[in-house]
Amino acid sequence: MISEDLHQFVLDALPSVSHLEAVLLFHTRPERALDAAAVGSALYLVPQAAEVVLADLQRAGVLRALAGSDGPTCFGFAPADAALARLVDELAAAYATRLIELTTLIHEADDR
Repeated sequence: MISEDLHQFVLDALPSVSHLEAVLLFHTRPERALDAAAVGSALYLVPQAAEVVLADLQRAGVLRALAGSDGPTCFGFAPADAALARLVDELAAAYATRLIELTTLIHEADDR
């Protein structure tokens, strides 16, 4: 079963499966910095859609924009606090064992 805290996080911060997959992409290798083109390529999204996902996850406190060169903005995994970091860890574990429950939650929230 998905905890109430994780349930609320999914409802509040993950409006699509692409958002969920982006969180996991960064969580898997937290040292990695990615731009919208790289995220789009990894998740089969056009760069503009990936930009929206990245901006949403930055607002949710999961990612941060990294200072860099004149190129495209890169993002890094940077949960705003320890509680959010634990929720993302819980999300990754739930993804491995409760994928259908997570995706159903996202799609049902989208249908409202």
